[in-house]
Amino acid sequence: MEGLEDELTCPVCLELYTCPLLLPCHHNLCRRCAEAFLETPVDEPEGAQAACSSGPPPPPPEENLGSFACPTCREEVRLGDRGVDGLRKNLLLQNIIERFKHAQSQWKRDAVPCLVCDATPPRDAVKSCTNCRLSYCGDCLPLRHPALGVLASHQLVKPVESFDALQKTVMCPDHKNKPVELYCKKDGAPVCSLCKLVGKHKEHDVAALEEVFGGKKEDLQKVVKEMEGKIEKETTKVKELETRKAAMENHGAQVKSQIQTQCNELISIIREREVAMVAKVDEVVRDDTAKIQTFIDSSQEKVKNANSCLAYANEAVKETDPACFLQTEQLVKGRVDKSNSMFGNNEQHTHIPTDRVSVDLSSVKSLLKGLDLPHAPVISQEKCNATAHEATVSWDTDDGQDSKFDVVCSCLDDTPVNMLNIQRNSCKVKGLKASKCYSVTVISKTKSGTAKSNSFPMETTSESVAETMIMEEDIKASPAKSLLSPSYVPFPSTKTVPTCNVRSSGATKSESRAPRKKRVSQPIGPSTQPTQQPESRYQYPSHPGQQCYPVAESVTRPVSQDKEIEGEICPRCGKSLRSSDHVYWCR
Repeated sequence: MEGLEDELTCPVCLELYTCPLLLPCHHNLCRRCAEAFLETPVDEPEGAQAACSSGPPPPPPEENLGSFACPTCREEVRLGDRGVDGLRKNLLLQNIIERFKHAQSQWKRDAVPCLVCDATPPRDAVKSCTNCRLSYCGDCLPLRHPALGVLASHQLVKPVESFDALQKTVMCPDHKNKPVELYCKKDGAPVCSLCKLVGKHKEHDVAALEEVFGGKKEDLQKVVKEMEGKIEKETTKVKELETRKAAMENHGAQVKSQIQTQCNELISIIREREVAMVAKVDEVVRDDTAKIQTFIDSSQEKVKNANSCLAYANEAVKETDPACFLQTEQLVKGRVDKSNSMFGNNEQHTHIPTDRVSVDLSSVKSLLKGLDLPHAPVISQEKCNATAHEATVSWDTDDGQDSKFDVVCSCLDDTPVNMLNIQRNSCKVKGLKASKCYSVTVISKTKSGTAKSNSFPMETTSESVAETMIMEEDIKASPAKSLLSPSYVPFPSTKTVPTCNVRSSGATKSESRAPRKKRVSQPIGPSTQPTQQPESRYQYPSHPGQQCYPVAESVTRPVSQDKEIEGEICPRCGKSLRSSDHVYWCR
């Protein structure tokens, strides 16, 4: 029942369909809503909803002619001469609505009220009459609907809320009083017998309803079963995605917690180092100042002693008696000389620097400012390719030059192949197996952490395809490169003559395989001396008119874009060699 109510709700009145009509665009609409569309002007959109929500329906017009837009797809619905009556009633949808209401009533255990009861609130009905289209309680049934006379032929059923689903006969939309009996295979619609005899289905192929019913029902059951399988698969996918989403959220919470913990540890380390560095500065300053204080004390002591000696000497100089002065002159002079000797050139204090330690944390600041998680690489799918045992992987990144990358190629039934610490934005992964599907992931690594790219599926080729590709590349590049390169020597001197492997345009297969007789080499040019045939990596024809081919190739010469190789002469026929891409021949 999940989601079924949306399918059973009218898009106009937003209630369950009441007498649903099937529009030509295969959408449905309540009959009252369709009639309201014809009666309501364009600038009054509320009329249709009011028509269904109000109690009694508005009286139908004499002629329901015209057209209106389908409220679901906006396709124009053109009505014929019969107006709304010309639209087919969707009895299947009505039956589904009745089963849905019954299931809801069973779930809610709601009873059908008596429609003719005078009690307030009405008593529960015990029977419903399909002819009167009324429900009766146990007291009202024998009084208002006795089983006598004309009422005796009425059909009484279990209490129902709506009598629309009780109409089991589908009437023909073209012949109102004729039930449908046949099925038109061309139009795919039930028709009556008059439609086949004189109607628009006269020339169409028809079949009995019972014959078509089984096959159509089986087809619908297959489609429903397929849809159920897809829904189940998609539901499983949703569960997996929700699990993946929860795992992402949990991983994100863990990473956030790790960031907070590690940043707090960094802050603690910085605080500890701050205390340690300040203590070290205090220790250095204390030691150096103690040494300087020693020099200060020593100098102050020298100055004090020198001042005492100087005062005594000044007093001695004031002596006027020669005998007294000369008696102590040597002693005073000795003391003065001794004091002067104390003021030597002692510059040890200058060796102690005043700025012994300093601090510069700019590099640490730069490192902390660059403290960030790496960006996830984006694999460039158009630049990636794979052969049988090798793959080229390329990616884009926003990280700096200091970042490194790991490329992981994983396979379900094989050991993953890793390329570690790559310092560029592409690499070749070797050691893969042929005809395998690998999931490629690029991991960006910085000093702060790692970041993974989205997985990219890459399938290696088979051995035969890889060999064909290599052979084509060698055939295309190798011979032309050999002839045109400066180091190529066309005819190295040797005594041996190479064996020819040629194909003649007029020779048969048996003739081409037959052993050839040895031919004596003819001199080329005016020289009368016989010349030795040089050994070459190419095979040449045994007589003029045959094509010369490289040894490693046996391909047909292209028709166009041939050019003569300057200075190259065929040693067999003496004609100039010509080339087209990788094929060489003579004429």
